[in-house]
Amino acid sequence: GKLKWVGRAFVTGTLIEQTGAPRDDARSDAERRGLELPPGLLDREESAGVWPDNIPALEAFCAVSTQWRMIALADGREKAVGLDYPAVRAGLEMAGTEVTPVLWSALQMIEIGARAAMNGEAT
Repeated sequence: GKLKWVGRAFVTGTLIEQTGAPRDDARSDAERRGLELPPGLLDREESAGVWPDNIPALEAFCAVSTQWRMIALADGREKAVGLDYPAVRAGLEMAGTEVTPVLWSALQMIEIGARAAMNGEAT
């Protein structure tokens, strides 16, 4: 659950709040993407934050967070399908990140949380 939380927090802006960024940024980002945030999502405190063991996975995700496969829906919205794995591999290699099975699994958990948040779904 913690890595999925990291992915959701990355998309909704709650991850940035840990560094003092305003919550209004998360609301405006969600509105721009056509997402409806659950009531109270940005009002609660996430006391645990990102666990130190998960920081390498978060750093890897941040390095490739623009590499999403998107599809267009009939109503004009977009839906995130998942990360473009060949592009992610290239991005991580260029960033000098050694991808171990443990890191890859953690990156995929963050992807699941981020994709759910981008699509307005529960994980």
